Amino acid sequence: MIVNILEPAKGTVLDPACGSGGMFIAIKQYMDKHNLNCNENITFWGHEKVDHNARLCLMNIFIHHLGSGKIAGGDDANTYYGDYWGLNGKCDYVLANPPFNIARVNAKAAEDAGRLPFGTPQVSKLEIKNANFLWISYFYSYLNDTGKAGFVMPSITMSGTVDKEIRSKVVETKHIDLLINVAPKFFKNKFKGDCCLWFFNKKKPKEYENKVLFIDSSNYFVPVDAGHNTWNEWQSKNLISIVWLYRGQIERYKELINEYREQLKNYANKFSILVEQDNYLKAFKDKKEQLIKDSEFELSSTINRKEKMKLKQEWEEKHNDFDNAITIAKEFNWIYSKFGEGEYKDIPGFCKVAEIEEIRENDYSLVPGVYVGLEEEELEDQETFFKRMENMHQELDELEKEATELMSRIRKNKSLWMKSS
Repeated sequence: MIVNILEPAKGTVLDPACGSGGMFIAIKQYMDKHNLNCNENITFWGHEKVDHNARLCLMNIFIHHLGSGKIAGGDDANTYYGDYWGLNGKCDYVLANPPFNIARVNAKAAEDAGRLPFGTPQVSKLEIKNANFLWISYFYSYLNDTGKAGFVMPSITMSGTVDKEIRSKVVETKHIDLLINVAPKFFKNKFKGDCCLWFFNKKKPKEYENKVLFIDSSNYFVPVDAGHNTWNEWQSKNLISIVWLYRGQIERYKELINEYREQLKNYANKFSILVEQDNYLKAFKDKKEQLIKDSEFELSSTINRKEKMKLKQEWEEKHNDFDNAITIAKEFNWIYSKFGEGEYKDIPGFCKVAEIEEIRENDYSLVPGVYVGLEEEELEDQETFFKRMENMHQELDELEKEATELMSRIRKNKSLWMKSS
């Protein structure tokens, strides 16, 4: 998502919390898709405090043929306390998914290391209470005069009194391009809260200078399991297309609509479905009911066990294929019902273009929900409802298991303590 919105084409790329190099690989994949020569046009630079991860990053650079890439590892590469490569103010693109809510960063050492154009975040007992705005400051400071940044942050950075002064200074640069609020549990790690995607652009076109695009996608996702949500392929394309429309890139949006229609037309032909006036979703749902009846009848009419197993597998493949068609139809219906053939407009509960003055009036809150308002209530389809209930039950089971294990450890520790006393 970050790479597709930044659209890197040429220059210096920095990830100051690069881990194993996921952002670099995503850039290579994006450029390959758009017939751009990554090795000739991009130079990768990274910091990674954990030596093992830094070595993995270098290995990934080699495996994925990323050309020139320089990765600093170990304590010397701790971004809080130094600019290892001397890239402050020199980067065309900064991308990162840094560690969230880090405490106990030495305030004096961080101040001495610089790259804090908005001042030092809140300090307590000589330590920075929360490093989130250290990262935001770094991402901004590393950019050159025309640079762009895209990064992930916990949603608490968008509001509240802690470090509000820094947030207000960031807003007043007028370099915030857009913010996307994301549903909880989007990362396969211990952080399960809401997060957001921030985007800076130091060379915003004049007509966008005093504007910020807010997107609240916190209710727009696919549940993978109880502990993980994501966007499917078409949801990602839809979100990116909204940014295209905001930027006036209507032809790119129309290309997506044509891609939808081509895919859906192919499915309609494959399954012999008559569709009127782009109403693919209804036609496909009606066909789904018929497919279920046909498969049940054919399976019940087959006696030979071997033939029945083969037939069952064939029907499962057919149902899975058709489920994909319904997913595409749903997402086509979602985007087309909002933006038609291609004209950006604010959608209540989902997206809005806000003026800087409106952000000032809202005490520099950057929470998309403050600006987009409440969404028009949409009825949840049965499939989504049952999937959500299943995940909630699974999550409850996991919580109960954790609670049982915790109580067991408490009893064990209590028993050991009583014996020792």
